[in-house]
Amino acid sequence: VSGSVTVQGAVGVNLDPAGSYLMVDGKEFGVVRVTAAPYNYPLDTTILSNGAHTLQLWAHDTSNTISLSSTVAVNVSNASTPVTPAPVTTTPVTTTPAPAPVSTQPVSITFPAGGQAISGLVTVTASVLAQLDAAGSILLVDGNQFGTARAWSAPFAFPLDTSVLATGLHTLQIWAHTTGNLTLLSDPVSISVTH
Repeated sequence: VSGSVTVQGAVGVNLDPAGSYLMVDGKEFGVVRVTAAPYNYPLDTTILSNGAHTLQLWAHDTSNTISLSSTVAVNVSNASTPVTPAPVTTTPVTTTPAPAPVSTQPVSITFPAGGQAISGLVTVTASVLAQLDAAGSILLVDGNQFGTARAWSAPFAFPLDTSVLATGLHTLQIWAHTTGNLTLLSDPVSISVTH
């Protein structure tokens, strides 16, 4: 995709005033919220880097349930603007060792690990590097809100009763809403439920 495009979606539930919106790479994109058909979301790809990105739709229904669409992978390909190289300097430059890498992912699952087999009652834990508002953060299983537990501050822990899930593969994500009115979504973690 390139330039300005319209992402089209299908929503099979009755939405409340929070409606639905587009997420790019796990973060809310733009300010457009749609509460009724047609479910169209503007996407200006010129503000994204060229390369692979993921799209998802987030929705909040009148039953106070959050749903998330499957991820759609797209490739952004916009013409690049020629950049004039900076003049080369021969002045010696003193460098210092680079600091140890620090995770910049605002929301991530810390347990369980991807590919892990789990059963029974498990506590999903997460790292949230943002100040959350009254909506806090919740656990999503296979793109849908799981349970009613919300966390606003550390420790970010969410109970997961795997007995209500089918045996096999499932995906976990953490959804969070910041005081800056941004929605954040962790990368999905795939787990295997065994009974």
